[in-house]
Amino acid sequence: MLPFFPTKNFKDISDKLRGKLRRFRLPRSNGTLVVTGRLVSFFRHADFAEGLCPPAAGLVETLAVFKTRTGRFLVYYIVVYPELEYQTPRQEYARLCPDADALRAFLAAMAYPNKWHFAAQILAEVVGDAPSEPAADAPAPPEPPDASAEPD
Repeated sequence: MLPFFPTKNFKDISDKLRGKLRRFRLPRSNGTLVVTGRLVSFFRHADFAEGLCPPAAGLVETLAVFKTRTGRFLVYYIVVYPELEYQTPRQEYARLCPDADALRAFLAAMAYPNKWHFAAQILAEVVGDAPSEPAADAPAPPEPPDASAEPD
């Protein structure tokens, strides 16, 4: 059976597509970037209260993380530069990270003013900050003394 799901674009990025395998056509410079993968996490500046105001220079407007079929992470983000008169006021960027550690390092190296809005959220959704389970060969914790024993 043929897949009849149309190609999505960056405007279609929402909770509705999170975790579903889709094909995305994302604008980048003067061309497009076509990605087939799962939308893992995303951030939109307009979802915040100050997102209704004109953005300051160099703010990340949209950031989306996709997990490709090969298991790598693609970070697609749009940065707004409203002070540029003679150039495009928004630039689209894409970065391919081979694993979750590289994604963590890339987000830590970003230097945008609104980084604190999205960095922790993206890492929590993609990598997961759940406490790790104890290893199978780790010693068991000591048992508390039996409370049912009668004192002498």
